[in-house]
Amino acid sequence: MIPKPATKKNLDKPNSFVVKLVMIKEKTLLQTFIENYSKSYHPPIGRAGIKRGEKIGYSQVKYEASLYSALTSKTLKDIAIELKVKYGVLKLWRIEKDFQALIEQHRRHFSGFVWGALHKKTGKLRDYAEDVLLKKDIREIWDTKLPSINFDEFRDSATYNPKVFESIYHRIFVESDYKSHELFPLSFIFLNFIKVFFPSVFSIKLWKEIKIITINQIRMFLEEIGDSKKEALFYLKLLYEMEKM
Repeated sequence: MIPKPATKKNLDKPNSFVVKLVMIKEKTLLQTFIENYSKSYHPPIGRAGIKRGEKIGYSQVKYEASLYSALTSKTLKDIAIELKVKYGVLKLWRIEKDFQALIEQHRRHFSGFVWGALHKKTGKLRDYAEDVLLKKDIREIWDTKLPSINFDEFRDSATYNPKVFESIYHRIFVESDYKSHELFPLSFIFLNFIKVFFPSVFSIKLWKEIKIITINQIRMFLEEIGDSKKEALFYLKLLYEMEKM
């Protein structure tokens, strides 16, 4: 159901995942986030209104450096070249506690941005279930293919800072009320997401941990929904797809 990540071998295939992505001109989620945050940031001008001893804030280039440091896998040298800042200056920024705190803040905000994008896909999956799947005869539900999931906005995920994924995981499985039955399909979307774009970020142990959490969510829900046989079958179908991953 989910297309495999592109490799050098399939770049020339007309129906390969990569070819489809190249044809899409929309900005990725990461590009949109960095651009929006960069444009919305207003650096301080002088010390007007700032008391003696208080920090004046970040320059525009320093703020943008914090975004690239937080969210991308660019090296310090790459960031220095792109932002036209001295490498030594960037190294000094990176050891400042305030700069490090800003980096963590960006990762939290971006993980929320990703959570929102994945949650929209969850809504589409639930809409499909309610508008199409659950209206079918119960004998047809199991054999009906689930809709494909489009992850085009994450096509540059290979450039993400590895710590971004940890932040996304924490946002979904620690901060969110993932036990709510309304978020069950989110786990299914999330599992497909990491299988496509982050296959090597986490260990097999953590991968199994996510699957166990998800499977237990669905089993709990199946105990609650009682006589809703069609909806139960839909979630069992999700469970089956997860077991195959």
